[in-house]
Amino acid sequence: MQMRTVDVARRAGYSVQQVRNLERDGVLPPATRTATGYRIYAEVHLQSVLAYRALAAGVGPTEAKKIVRAVHHGPASQVLALLDAAHPTQVRDARIVHQLRRAGYRIAALRALMPQLRHARRSEDVASALAARDASIAARSKALLDGSAALSAVLALTTSDDTTTGDGTSAPRDPAEAKPA
Repeated sequence: MQMRTVDVARRAGYSVQQVRNLERDGVLPPATRTATGYRIYAEVHLQSVLAYRALAAGVGPTEAKKIVRAVHHGPASQVLALLDAAHPTQVRDARIVHQLRRAGYRIAALRALMPQLRHARRSEDVASALAARDASIAARSKALLDGSAALSAVLALTTSDDTTTGDGTSAPRDPAEAKPA
């Protein structure tokens, strides 16, 4: 299916300029152009934008750009390594924040939480503030999961590289390319 820039933007919830910027930044593969210079996008472009949006919610825009760029410019093993590295970093950060919070350190991520804890008159107030922080961490983890699913759709649409299977052998990305055993 062919789409114009505005079609991709509307379906992804971005502006036309944001879609162009993502293409410029390598998050999208280069669009084909009409004879008059208009961009023509395909399903891989839309899925790339959606994967970027979902991943950005979980790991931030910079890391999301690295991951989605790797889909278009690197081997699948690099994409999977970047994705694997993203989640443990979030979990590690959450654990560090938890330990620092218990030790009383005031870092940027905790500054918003600390006043709530200081002014809390009851243990329910403290529990509520901590629950809000836990909900924030859970939302980021869910966003990373959603981003992974969207990234899987992009990987299925790209056929330029092979991916490595669990036993270390190489298998085609596109199941239709797989040869019967």
